[in-house]
Amino acid sequence: MKRGISNWIVLALVFFCTCAILGFVPNTSEADSSDVEDFVTRFYELCLGRPPDSAGLDGWVSALLNGTQTGSDVAYGFVFSEEFLSKNITDEEYLQVLYEAFFDRPPGSAGKQGWLDAMKNGASRKDLLNGFIYAQEFNNLCWEYGISPNPIAAFVTRFYTLCLNRSPDRAGLDGWTNELLSRTRTGADVAYGFVFSQEFLRKYTSNEDYLNTLYDAFFDRQPDQAGWNTWLAELDGGRNRRAVLNGFIYSAEFAALCQKYGITPFSSDPAEVDNDYDGFSENQGDCADADPDVYPGADEICGDGIDQNCDGVDPECPPSCEVVCSSGCNSMSWGLTCESGGYNINETCTRKYDPIGRYSETCVGVRTFLASGRTYHYTVDLNWPTCSIFVSVDEVGTCRD
Repeated sequence: MKRGISNWIVLALVFFCTCAILGFVPNTSEADSSDVEDFVTRFYELCLGRPPDSAGLDGWVSALLNGTQTGSDVAYGFVFSEEFLSKNITDEEYLQVLYEAFFDRPPGSAGKQGWLDAMKNGASRKDLLNGFIYAQEFNNLCWEYGISPNPIAAFVTRFYTLCLNRSPDRAGLDGWTNELLSRTRTGADVAYGFVFSQEFLRKYTSNEDYLNTLYDAFFDRQPDQAGWNTWLAELDGGRNRRAVLNGFIYSAEFAALCQKYGITPFSSDPAEVDNDYDGFSENQGDCADADPDVYPGADEICGDGIDQNCDGVDPECPPSCEVVCSSGCNSMSWGLTCESGGYNINETCTRKYDPIGRYSETCVGVRTFLASGRTYHYTVDLNWPTCSIFVSVDEVGTCRD
């Protein structure tokens, strides 16, 4: 029987949470205090049946404005207050209060009966309250007053504010909130989603600004000097930003921040964890997650037996090579110490004549050696009057004779 109750509640939550309406979501830091007062006053009147006292009203309004409390905190605070519990209301009266306070409407007959049946089958009043708190109708009501509806929405809103410097759009906030609520996403996913979004990348932040953002968003504090110096030295020394981000994501401080908002900080799948803090986990293509010098896109070192960039190949090193050339008044030639045998050639030469008919010649071409298959681009200057040659071969060097 309890399995059926649980399934019914889950279906109700899914139904409400997926009925998203696109629009703009105000930031609580920008909310009008009079709107927030009206929001809190509704709960005094609809839950407690009285006007608010000054101390209580000021306390709730202040907490909602500074973001330390959300709409769901207000809900729990009123519905589980001693004053409300002492009313000893019936289940039907309890439902009436929830519909009016959380959905701003009377209950529909089908919805009301469904909740009453769930309570008869063992669902608690807290189960029902959670169903209302995480419903889209309550989210919409909170947003109308400029308030974050629940801790998970508040968590996502922080990233919009601290990373993108703007209020969340409704579609984005709903998407992240619902995925975090359903546990299909983690805090780490939110981190990657915001820090590597095109919107954030287009800010072209300096290393200092990047670090300030990470400390604010992931640790909820100003940087300590020792930590700041260490991370800044890493970034200035060429460490990629993804690796530094992972250092913040897999820290105890970020895990504690996620737990504060009721969010799973990162996946329990070992293949999802970046063990060597190089910016990539095994599932992200890291073929040696215990070696920070090995990850997709790393600089490859030829012939060392290690696949640094995880492309499945350790390339052979090209042989040591020098350009050699010789000249004489009857012939001039050049070659490479690393190549032998025949070759194909494709070149273009131009000549310049002096007044008595002697000439110099410049040839530009490509020489492909048949044995190795390697191709070299070259330029050769021939000066027949002085019987001298100058050769330049790309990525090999030059010679003069």
